[in-house]
Amino acid sequence: MSIEVNVPDENLGDIVSDLQQRRAIITRTQARGGITVIDAEAPLANLFGYSNAMRGLSQGRATCTIEPASYGPAPAEVLESFLG
Repeated sequence: MSIEVNVPDENLGDIVSDLQQRRAIITRTQARGGITVIDAEAPLANLFGYSNAMRGLSQGRATCTIEPASYGPAPAEVLESFLG
């Protein structure tokens, strides 16, 4: 999934850390007068509940947009969980 997060600068570290824990790959960051825009890609399975977590980390001040980006192979550990 492609994700764009608009986050106040004071919450940037918490949001970046959370995205990294969700296996997101940050492709771009851009400062816009006290707000930082983060563009990233992350697996859909890791983004369930993300909007609530993001709002909690930013005291409700961050926003995000998530949309399909591409399809890719699942990691080996995910495939193994299906096979037994």
